[in-house]
Order: sequence, then structure tokens, then C-alpha cells
Amino acid sequence: MIFHSGQLPNGRWGIFLDHQLMASVGCFDTCQKTIQFLESRLSTKKLTKLKINIAVAPYFQNIKLI
Repeated sequence: MIFHSGQLPNGRWGIFLDHQLMASVGCFDTCQKTIQFLESRLSTKKLTKLKINIAVAPYFQNIKLI
């Protein structure tokens, strides 16, 4: 599992998990802090791809950016 960021064509920053876009944010710093948070949460656990979908996907669905 590799998290990384990249700037999207619309100027926002994308958070990717294994080359799949999981979320986008408007601020580069917020993007980096979110990746750091996710890596710290997942580094202590050996999660399978199924567990990632259950643990991470709902987190991104509840994000509300202003």
C-alpha cells in the first residue's frame, strides 16, 4: 500500500492509494498531512486490500472541505 499525492488537472491535489485516486483537496499542506495521518494509522496494522476499503473509504466519504 503506497499513498502518494499529485496535482490534478483542475488544480486540486489528489490523494492516491496504489495509483487509484481516493480523494482530492485544495491545499497541498492538507494533502500531505492527510497522507501522513493515513500512513501512521496503517503502519501499525497489516491490512488487506479488503480492510483498506472498509477502513479508509468511509473516511474519505465523510470529508467535507470548505
